[in-house]
Amino acid sequence: LGITNYTLRDARHSVAVRMMKDHYTVQEIAGQLGTSPALVATTRSGAARLVLHKWREVSQSPLGADLTSLDSLGAADFAGVE
Repeated sequence: LGITNYTLRDARHSVAVRMMKDHYTVQEIAGQLGTSPALVATTRSGAARLVLHKWREVSQSPLGADLTSLDSLGAADFAGVE
């Protein structure tokens, strides 16, 4: 694939984002990330904030909604969002 510098941590976050898109619960996402649901919900780190806010977008969307626009969003897009 030619992917370099892709760590286990990166992979876990990629899987967490996919889980979020598939409407998994915050508890299940936290389990994937190896942290508590409370920490996922209150953390200020970019990656966890990204997962949380994408999850909120997904959870408020109707089933079957086109969520491809979320793919291009990164942690910087949610800087300062609480």
